[in-house]
Amino acid sequence: MYLLYIFIIFSCNNSAKNEEQTKEPIHEQHSNEILGDSLRLNQGKKWKSDAITNENITSFQRIAEQAKQIKDPGINEYNEAGARMQKQLDKLISECRMKGPDHEALHKWLAPLFTSVSSLVKSQDKFEASQLIDKINSYVNSYAKYFE
Repeated sequence: MYLLYIFIIFSCNNSAKNEEQTKEPIHEQHSNEILGDSLRLNQGKKWKSDAITNENITSFQRIAEQAKQIKDPGINEYNEAGARMQKQLDKLISECRMKGPDHEALHKWLAPLFTSVSSLVKSQDKFEASQLIDKINSYVNSYAKYFE
């Protein structure tokens, strides 16, 4: 799980390699908010995200909701839904331009989503896949609790 988190951060940072990159230190006051066991608000306030990130999350939410609405899905439909979700997550990462503590918080939030989507793509069990769809939908709807 920790390696997945590092990979996500590395991938996002590489997506902006054509732009001037500056390293912003994570201020000590923010580090406890981000690096704890779970993501928390930024001193009681939502983290800031940019417009393209919000658009990509909204697109992901639509894909996840559509997957939940499939009538009598088989494992292939679940796997295909997972592949669509993975493609949207890849797009989100490739277009990521956020920096600093807000960026770190976003990737902390994304890590469990990547894990669940990866499991959905690989699942061979219809019940497990159904549970993953529910888990993904529930989780992705938590975005608005942490980000604006």
